[in-house]
Amino acid sequence: MSRKLLITAFLAALALSGCKPSNKAAPAAWGYSGDGAPALWSTLNSDYATCGSGTSQSPIDIVTSGLTAGTHGAISVSYNKGELAETNNGHTLEVVYPSGSTMTVNGVTYNLLQFHFHAYSENTIDGVEAKMEAHFVHSTASGHETGGSLAVLALLVDEGTENASLKDVFDNFPPIEVADSTIVGKEVNAADILPTDLSYYQFTGSLTTPPCTEGVEWYVLKNRITVSAAQLAQFTVLMDGNHRPVQSLNGRTVTVN
Repeated sequence: MSRKLLITAFLAALALSGCKPSNKAAPAAWGYSGDGAPALWSTLNSDYATCGSGTSQSPIDIVTSGLTAGTHGAISVSYNKGELAETNNGHTLEVVYPSGSTMTVNGVTYNLLQFHFHAYSENTIDGVEAKMEAHFVHSTASGHETGGSLAVLALLVDEGTENASLKDVFDNFPPIEVADSTIVGKEVNAADILPTDLSYYQFTGSLTTPPCTEGVEWYVLKNRITVSAAQLAQFTVLMDGNHRPVQSLNGRTVTVN
Protein backbone atom coordinates (compact mmCIF):
# COMPACT_ATOMS: atom_id res chain seq x y z
CA MET A 1 0.00 0.00 0.00
CA SER A 2 1.32 3.46 -0.89
CA ARG A 3 2.17 6.04 1.77
CA LYS A 4 -0.74 8.19 0.58
CA LEU A 5 -3.19 5.31 0.91
CA LEU A 6 -1.84 4.47 4.37
CA ILE A 7 -2.44 8.04 5.57
CA THR A 8 -5.92 8.06 4.04
CA ALA A 9 -6.79 4.76 5.73
CA PHE A 10 -5.47 6.01 9.10
CA LEU A 11 -7.54 9.18 8.97
CA ALA A 12 -10.63 7.22 7.97
CA ALA A 13 -10.16 4.88 10.95
CA LEU A 14 -9.88 7.87 13.27
CA ALA A 15 -13.09 9.34 11.88
CA LEU A 16 -14.96 6.06 12.35
CA SER A 17 -13.77 5.78 15.95
CA GLY A 18 -14.84 9.32 16.76
CA CYS A 19 -11.24 10.39 17.36
CA LYS A 20 -9.38 13.32 15.91
CA PRO A 21 -5.64 13.62 15.50
CA SER A 22 -4.22 16.18 17.92
CA ASN A 23 -0.86 17.70 18.64
CA LYS A 24 -1.98 18.79 22.12
CA ALA A 25 -0.15 16.98 24.90
CA ALA A 26 -2.17 15.47 27.73
CA PRO A 27 -2.04 17.57 30.92
CA ALA A 28 0.51 16.46 33.49
CA ALA A 29 -0.86 14.48 36.40
CA TRP A 30 -1.14 16.44 39.62
CA GLY A 31 0.56 15.24 42.75
CA TYR A 32 2.69 16.49 45.61
CA SER A 33 6.18 16.64 44.11
CA GLY A 34 8.06 17.11 40.87
CA ASP A 35 6.23 18.29 37.75
CA GLY A 36 2.85 17.82 39.43
CA ALA A 37 3.65 19.63 42.69
CA PRO A 38 1.04 21.91 44.34
CA ALA A 39 2.72 25.13 43.18
CA LEU A 40 2.18 23.96 39.59
CA TRP A 41 -1.40 22.68 39.82
CA SER A 42 -2.92 25.74 38.18
CA THR A 43 -0.67 25.27 35.13
CA LEU A 44 -1.46 21.61 34.54
CA ASN A 45 -5.04 21.95 33.37
CA SER A 46 -7.33 24.91 32.71
CA ASP A 47 -9.85 23.31 35.07
CA TYR A 48 -7.33 23.80 37.89
CA ALA A 49 -6.91 27.56 37.41
CA THR A 50 -8.53 28.32 40.77
CA CYS A 51 -5.64 26.54 42.51
CA GLY A 52 -3.54 29.55 41.54
CA SER A 53 -6.01 32.41 41.19
CA GLY A 54 -8.37 31.64 44.08
CA THR A 55 -8.43 33.96 47.07
CA SER A 56 -10.11 31.58 49.56
CA GLN A 57 -7.89 28.55 49.33
CA SER A 58 -7.28 25.76 51.84
CA PRO A 59 -5.46 24.70 53.92
CA ILE A 60 -4.47 27.59 56.18
CA ASP A 61 -2.43 28.27 59.27
CA ILE A 62 -4.80 28.97 62.15
CA VAL A 63 -3.37 31.58 64.50
CA THR A 64 -5.19 30.99 67.77
CA SER A 65 -4.60 34.35 69.47
CA GLY A 66 -7.26 37.01 69.05
CA LEU A 67 -9.76 34.87 67.15
CA THR A 68 -13.33 36.08 66.68
CA ALA A 69 -16.05 34.16 68.53
CA GLY A 70 -18.09 32.13 66.10
CA THR A 71 -21.83 32.13 65.58
CA HIS A 72 -22.27 28.75 63.86
CA GLY A 73 -23.13 26.94 67.08
CA ALA A 74 -22.37 23.39 68.11
CA ILE A 75 -21.68 20.58 65.68
CA SER A 76 -24.03 17.61 65.87
CA VAL A 77 -23.12 14.36 64.11
CA SER A 78 -25.35 11.39 63.43
CA TYR A 79 -22.99 8.86 61.90
CA ASN A 80 -24.13 5.28 61.45
CA LYS A 81 -22.07 2.10 61.40
CA GLY A 82 -21.59 0.61 57.95
CA GLU A 83 -19.54 -1.80 55.87
CA LEU A 84 -15.90 -0.78 55.52
CA ALA A 85 -15.15 0.22 51.91
CA GLU A 86 -11.75 1.69 51.08
CA THR A 87 -10.20 3.36 48.04
CA ASN A 88 -6.62 4.11 47.04
CA ASN A 89 -6.89 6.84 44.41
CA GLY A 90 -3.18 7.50 44.13
CA HIS A 91 -3.45 10.72 46.15
CA THR A 92 -4.91 9.51 49.43
CA LEU A 93 -6.45 6.52 51.15
CA GLU A 94 -10.18 7.01 51.55
CA VAL A 95 -13.08 5.36 53.32
CA VAL A 96 -16.24 5.60 51.21
CA TYR A 97 -19.12 6.02 53.62
CA PRO A 98 -22.58 4.51 53.15
CA SER A 99 -25.54 6.87 52.79
CA GLY A 100 -27.54 7.96 55.80
CA SER A 101 -24.96 9.62 58.08
CA THR A 102 -25.14 13.37 58.69
CA MET A 103 -23.52 16.38 60.31
CA THR A 104 -25.62 19.40 61.28
CA VAL A 105 -24.07 22.81 62.00
CA ASN A 106 -25.23 26.40 61.58
CA GLY A 107 -28.72 25.14 60.72
CA VAL A 108 -27.49 23.11 57.73
CA THR A 109 -27.50 19.31 57.51
CA TYR A 110 -24.77 17.70 55.44
CA ASN A 111 -24.42 14.08 54.34
CA LEU A 112 -21.13 12.31 55.06
CA LEU A 113 -19.64 11.09 51.78
CA GLN A 114 -16.18 9.85 52.76
CA PHE A 115 -13.21 10.45 54.97
CA HIS A 116 -9.56 10.35 54.01
CA PHE A 117 -6.11 11.16 55.34
CA HIS A 118 -3.12 13.44 54.75
CA ALA A 119 0.39 13.20 56.21
CA TYR A 120 1.55 15.58 57.49
CA SER A 121 -1.52 17.67 58.36
CA GLU A 122 -2.61 20.27 55.82
CA ASN A 123 -4.01 22.84 58.23
CA THR A 124 -1.54 23.98 60.86
CA ILE A 125 -2.11 25.51 64.30
CA ASP A 126 0.12 28.47 65.13
CA GLY A 127 2.51 27.31 62.44
CA VAL A 128 2.83 23.76 63.73
CA GLU A 129 1.70 20.75 61.72
CA ALA A 130 0.36 17.49 63.13
CA LYS A 131 1.52 14.05 62.03
CA MET A 132 -1.71 13.48 60.09
CA GLU A 133 -5.06 15.04 59.31
CA ALA A 134 -8.35 13.30 58.59
CA HIS A 135 -10.95 15.04 56.43
CA PHE A 136 -14.61 14.04 56.78
CA VAL A 137 -16.18 15.34 53.56
CA HIS A 138 -19.86 16.25 53.57
CA SER A 139 -22.37 17.58 51.04
CA THR A 140 -25.91 18.90 51.20
CA ALA A 141 -26.69 16.75 48.15
CA SER A 142 -28.55 13.57 49.00
CA GLY A 143 -26.72 10.27 49.01
CA HIS A 144 -23.56 10.36 46.91
CA GLU A 145 -25.00 12.61 44.19
CA THR A 146 -22.80 15.36 42.78
CA GLY A 147 -23.44 19.01 43.55
CA GLY A 148 -24.62 20.59 46.76
CA SER A 149 -22.70 22.71 49.25
CA LEU A 150 -19.61 21.13 50.78
CA ALA A 151 -18.36 21.07 54.37
CA VAL A 152 -15.21 19.43 55.68
CA LEU A 153 -14.79 18.36 59.29
CA ALA A 154 -11.03 18.27 59.82
CA LEU A 155 -9.40 16.23 62.59
CA LEU A 156 -5.74 16.57 63.50
CA VAL A 157 -3.91 13.39 64.43
CA ASP A 158 -0.86 13.08 66.70
CA GLU A 159 1.45 10.15 67.22
CA GLY A 160 0.75 8.41 70.52
CA THR A 161 -1.31 5.46 71.66
CA GLU A 162 -2.89 3.04 69.20
CA ASN A 163 -6.32 4.04 67.93
CA ALA A 164 -8.69 1.09 68.23
CA SER A 165 -11.43 2.86 66.24
CA LEU A 166 -9.10 3.08 63.23
CA LYS A 167 -7.52 -0.36 63.51
CA ASP A 168 -9.63 -2.05 60.82
CA VAL A 169 -9.31 1.01 58.57
CA PHE A 170 -5.51 1.10 58.80
CA ASP A 171 -5.09 -2.68 58.66
CA ASN A 172 -6.95 -2.81 55.34
CA PHE A 173 -5.48 0.11 53.39
CA PRO A 174 -5.29 -0.91 49.70
CA PRO A 175 -1.57 -1.07 48.77
CA ILE A 176 -2.23 -0.19 45.12
CA GLU A 177 -4.66 2.11 43.32
CA VAL A 178 -8.10 0.52 43.46
CA ALA A 179 -11.70 1.69 43.35
CA ASP A 180 -14.17 1.13 46.19
CA SER A 181 -13.29 -2.19 47.79
CA THR A 182 -15.54 -3.57 50.53
CA ILE A 183 -13.65 -5.35 53.28
CA VAL A 184 -15.79 -8.40 53.96
CA GLY A 185 -16.76 -8.79 57.59
CA LYS A 186 -15.43 -5.38 58.65
CA GLU A 187 -17.45 -2.31 59.67
CA VAL A 188 -16.62 1.29 60.48
CA ASN A 189 -18.33 3.92 62.60
CA ALA A 190 -16.97 7.41 61.99
CA ALA A 191 -18.57 8.65 65.22
CA ASP A 192 -16.17 6.47 67.21
CA ILE A 193 -13.18 8.17 65.57
CA LEU A 194 -14.08 11.70 66.64
CA PRO A 195 -13.17 13.24 70.01
CA THR A 196 -16.00 13.74 72.48
CA ASP A 197 -15.62 17.54 72.48
CA LEU A 198 -16.35 18.89 69.00
CA SER A 199 -15.23 22.49 69.61
CA TYR A 200 -13.78 23.88 66.40
CA TYR A 201 -12.15 26.61 64.34
CA GLN A 202 -14.21 27.73 61.33
CA PHE A 203 -13.39 29.42 58.04
CA THR A 204 -14.53 29.37 54.44
CA GLY A 205 -12.04 27.81 52.06
CA SER A 206 -11.64 25.34 49.23
CA LEU A 207 -10.91 21.77 48.33
CA THR A 208 -7.23 21.06 49.03
CA THR A 209 -6.84 19.11 45.80
CA PRO A 210 -7.52 20.07 42.17
CA PRO A 211 -9.73 21.68 41.02
CA CYS A 212 -9.44 23.59 44.36
CA THR A 213 -13.11 24.60 44.26
CA GLU A 214 -13.92 27.43 46.69
CA GLY A 215 -16.97 27.98 48.88
CA VAL A 216 -16.25 24.99 51.14
CA GLU A 217 -17.08 25.41 54.84
CA TRP A 218 -14.24 24.19 57.03
CA TYR A 219 -14.61 23.04 60.64
CA VAL A 220 -11.22 22.17 62.13
CA LEU A 221 -11.65 20.40 65.46
CA LYS A 222 -9.65 21.85 68.36
CA ASN A 223 -9.26 18.46 70.04
CA ARG A 224 -7.14 15.76 68.47
CA ILE A 225 -6.84 12.00 68.39
CA THR A 226 -3.77 9.77 68.32
CA VAL A 227 -2.53 6.85 66.28
CA SER A 228 0.45 4.69 67.17
CA ALA A 229 3.80 4.91 65.37
CA ALA A 230 2.97 1.57 63.74
CA GLN A 231 -0.41 2.85 62.52
CA LEU A 232 1.18 6.02 61.19
CA ALA A 233 3.68 3.88 59.27
CA GLN A 234 0.82 1.85 57.75
CA PHE A 235 -0.29 5.05 56.04
CA THR A 236 2.99 6.77 55.27
CA VAL A 237 4.57 3.72 53.66
CA LEU A 238 1.84 4.05 51.02
CA MET A 239 1.04 7.76 50.93
CA ASP A 240 3.68 9.93 52.60
CA GLY A 241 3.82 13.67 51.88
CA ASN A 242 0.31 14.03 50.44
CA HIS A 243 -0.35 17.46 51.92
CA ARG A 244 -0.83 20.82 50.23
CA PRO A 245 1.11 23.74 51.78
CA VAL A 246 -0.87 26.36 53.69
CA GLN A 247 -2.40 29.13 51.60
CA SER A 248 -2.76 32.87 52.18
CA LEU A 249 -5.67 33.91 54.36
CA ASN A 250 -6.33 36.96 52.15
CA GLY A 251 -8.31 38.76 54.83
CA ARG A 252 -10.62 35.91 55.70
CA THR A 253 -11.96 35.66 59.25
CA VAL A 254 -11.29 32.54 61.30
CA THR A 255 -13.66 32.03 64.20
CA VAL A 256 -13.49 29.80 67.26
CA ASN A 257 -16.53 27.92 68.54
